[in-house]
Amino acid sequence: MSRVSVQRQPTVGDSAGLPAALCLSRARYWIGGISLLFVLFTIVVTYLPESSFAWNILKFFNLAWESNAASWWSSMNLLLVSLLAYELFSVQVAGLRWSWLIVALVYLILSWDEMGSLHERAGHWRDLLPYALALVIPLGYALVMLLRQPATRRTGMLLLVGSLLLSSAAGQEYFERAIHWPNSLLGFRVGLEEGTELLGMFIALTALAQHSPEGSVLASPQRMVALPVIAALGLVFHLVIVSVPILDLGRRGDPAAWYPSALLIVPALVALHRSTRAVEQRWLWWLLAAAFALTSLGMAFIIPADLARDNHLPVVVYAVNLLPLALLVAIYFTMKQPPTASEWLLIAIMVGAFAAVVLLDTAVSRRFLPGAVAFGYILLLELHRRRVAAAPVTPAAS
Repeated sequence: MSRVSVQRQPTVGDSAGLPAALCLSRARYWIGGISLLFVLFTIVVTYLPESSFAWNILKFFNLAWESNAASWWSSMNLLLVSLLAYELFSVQVAGLRWSWLIVALVYLILSWDEMGSLHERAGHWRDLLPYALALVIPLGYALVMLLRQPATRRTGMLLLVGSLLLSSAAGQEYFERAIHWPNSLLGFRVGLEEGTELLGMFIALTALAQHSPEGSVLASPQRMVALPVIAALGLVFHLVIVSVPILDLGRRGDPAAWYPSALLIVPALVALHRSTRAVEQRWLWWLLAAAFALTSLGMAFIIPADLARDNHLPVVVYAVNLLPLALLVAIYFTMKQPPTASEWLLIAIMVGAFAAVVLLDTAVSRRFLPGAVAFGYILLLELHRRRVAAAPVTPAAS
């Protein structure tokens, strides 16, 4: 089997003089530090009285709960692993590219499961066995292929360790029920279980980053093949998911919240990578990346929190989905590249989708249309990418 590896190149951010803490190559440290904070909050909130002000704040950062900032963080970490593996599949033309694709698919499903609480709804662990095997067998094959090649052997070992740490959560949940834990140890036990999962994700990210063209744990969507097609297929699947009534929201996550939340991470990554190539006003791209990330977080718990209550949240909260749109249009004008007629039409459709949420005000529209708006962002960025690629190159002045 031929072997093609992607050699790491110096990051553009490093050469452009960005502060070290903001470079893409430093992103792993930010991710690791934030994960540690979530574990710490999870431990602390276990020992707080539920009537306290601190508990009511920290519960949103409790990794043991669903539909909050912590569950979003775990799910997006798994998504980052998937996207990085898919980038490796996209940039290679031979060799182990199908192994990268398998890793991407498995971690994509795990990301959806993390936010949507899929396996918690399956019932007894025996009912989960066929689904677990459907993931373990192809992932095992991919890891074996990686371990067989000297260039990817270390990566394969790290992915194996990360995947084992993730799967160890099932064993820890068994001991959670089989052993009576004293109250003084409950927080540390929960922190250990959730921290082990985040550690597994971090190891998997670090392993894949060794083969990234920029050496970063943050994938570049602009290198990914057929991304708009994949997002379109996901939108169809998303429509099917939102048509299924969910009766246990609140205690468990909403599978329909994952698609818009995950899709919004893609333009956030695009903005981060664009910031490293921007000559001036780089801060605008960082602001846009933050807007997309915060909107992704908002969709992760606004949708299930809304539908889990007897009184719906005001539909205006869904306007958060359009906040990055205004900023993106502003950036286009700042770059003296205003949207084309096709882009303006797409923008109008996205605004119309939000208006439909307000006018229809149904459970299906509230769950589906935010995903449609998120898909609109993918199309908008793709149209802009093609416009930039087709623009004539101005020769540099001598």
